[in-house]
Amino acid sequence: MAEFAIYKRTEPGAALEQGEIISGLYRYTVTIPFELDKPPQLRFAVLDFVVVLSQTCDLTARIPVDDRGVLLCEARLLQDLPRPGGSDLLRKIKNNLDHRYQYLRQFEADVDSQSKGSTGALYLDFRRIFSVPCDELMFQVGDGGPAKRRCSLQVPYREHLAARYAGYLARVALPEDHNQDG
Repeated sequence: MAEFAIYKRTEPGAALEQGEIISGLYRYTVTIPFELDKPPQLRFAVLDFVVVLSQTCDLTARIPVDDRGVLLCEARLLQDLPRPGGSDLLRKIKNNLDHRYQYLRQFEADVDSQSKGSTGALYLDFRRIFSVPCDELMFQVGDGGPAKRRCSLQVPYREHLAARYAGYLARVALPEDHNQDG
């Protein structure tokens, strides 16, 4: 069987694209909302990895920057997975058998714009999505910013990720399962 490249290096100055992996992104959430005379209180977290879920065509559209948000999904090292479901959950994630998760193979230093590679396989939890204004994301990944653009998924792996995410969103909860046998 032929070997296909799963990842490609993110070149300096390249446009942001779906399936791109970024490390060190600062995410902030409001812990205490606005009051009339006080600003909100924020909690900051530095994320090991995030993957861009927004479609490339949306990212490159000629829309004023202030009007765009970039949809991201937090990615974590598989070795850090909490295992309440035990080894069965790990098996399901590694084989992409659970709609909630997406498994991504480890990326090596030769495809990493930081020349480090990941220290292991990654997994995405589709419940851990968020958006960041485009200008904020571009500031964070820009020269001197805290976040680093690492690599991107290649076709068809990028489309596979998009299809799995769409499938996760398209699930329909049934009040009772069709299967009466178990």
